[in-house]
Amino acid sequence: MTSLQTAKRGLDEYPHVRQAVYALATLFPGQVESHASADQWTAPCPRHPDSDRWALWIAPDELGRVVIECGEGCSALSIARLIHLAPEFLTGTLTDTAATPSRFKLLSDIELEQLPPVQFLVDGVLPRAGLGTLYGMPGSGKSFLALDMACSIATGSAWLGHPTHRGSVVYVAAEGSAGLAQRLRAWKEHRGLVGTSVAVHFLTEPANLLGLADVASLIQALEQLEDAPSLIIVDTLARSMPGGDENSAQDMGLVVKHADELRRKSAASVLLVHHTALNTERERGSSSLRGAMDAMLFAKSEDGIRVLKCEKAKDWAPFADASFRLLPVLDSCVIATNSVLGSGDSFAFEAITPTMRKALTVLARDFPSKGATSSEWLAATELPQATYYRVRSLLVTNGYVTEPPQSRGGKYKITDSGASVVAINPHDTITNLSAPLAPLLSSLSPPLKGDSIESMPESQGSLL
Repeated sequence: MTSLQTAKRGLDEYPHVRQAVYALATLFPGQVESHASADQWTAPCPRHPDSDRWALWIAPDELGRVVIECGEGCSALSIARLIHLAPEFLTGTLTDTAATPSRFKLLSDIELEQLPPVQFLVDGVLPRAGLGTLYGMPGSGKSFLALDMACSIATGSAWLGHPTHRGSVVYVAAEGSAGLAQRLRAWKEHRGLVGTSVAVHFLTEPANLLGLADVASLIQALEQLEDAPSLIIVDTLARSMPGGDENSAQDMGLVVKHADELRRKSAASVLLVHHTALNTERERGSSSLRGAMDAMLFAKSEDGIRVLKCEKAKDWAPFADASFRLLPVLDSCVIATNSVLGSGDSFAFEAITPTMRKALTVLARDFPSKGATSSEWLAATELPQATYYRVRSLLVTNGYVTEPPQSRGGKYKITDSGASVVAINPHDTITNLSAPLAPLLSSLSPPLKGDSIESMPESQGSLL
């Protein structure tokens, strides 16, 4: 036997063998040996490198293709994949193409038109056996939405007004189980299912989507379930790619590839829960994530107003924005639906947000009978202009304030409904209203539950 360095003559004659030998020499420095007289090489097998130092035998055939044999019985094709050798360079793989049927099937235009339409797991939101991402800023309620979706599908109940198709769900809580049990108990309490088992299975540790080992192990766990899952939720993506770079198209591509492997092997939809980039409403990291998804769902919370928006629907019409709130139940919160919003519609909420309450109280306190022009009301609220206009629109839409008949110089007035919210009779003469706003607010009826993240139990601030 001679070392690899003395075998250049044989390797130069057989470039495909050279590729295989060099790849093995990179994996096992100093452990690849050549038989110069016979154009043969031995090396450890990459599938079981510790079993035998020279378990692998490599040689060229008469056409220069690569013969690979393993003493442990590994297939040549499996080894070729590990050393990135194209299968067509293996011996016996070059055959008469006319006698070998192609794995590709071409469709005519008529056959294409006859394919079935998109089938949904959540109607108009997430397709069956599809890939989706639910993302949002910290505190937007995205993890509450994800758990609500899981439990809604498991029980066959609607999710944010969208019908679901019942099936079991696997929830990968990559950020741990802190608060998750409370959330689940609260959901069951709210739905009248206390003591009832729903078909949601939880993994309370991360599965590394950058590597095949954890993906294969997770697939194995899925195969052991009595009912195959309809949905797999991974919460969050960041915790499921340890050491990876979210901004790297290569790392994000691996995550997407392995998520797709989960989808393909399980026939389930896969939903990734993710964060937004700093100071933007876009998801964090490489754009390759968005490019690979069938659905992109964006959860937004601003000034107490929460809304779920459809940012991508690959093969169907985007759903209308849906408003929601976090309703305190037991020692956690649940998702409560307010309304579904069409394009150009104003928000219509069941709850009064703190900022809406503040603007309404100012109007009742400072302008009880004659009302206020828009500029007077804006100045009295001391709100940012954009916030004021949004809140004013909400109050008018919900019937708490009347809009003036003329746009210039007209007065906004509080209605009886608005007055009941702040416990003030607009028809009475109000005196002694010079007290600061904060004490006045503190004396009012409490806000409706769930109208603000501040109403959540302190322990529930994580996993959002």
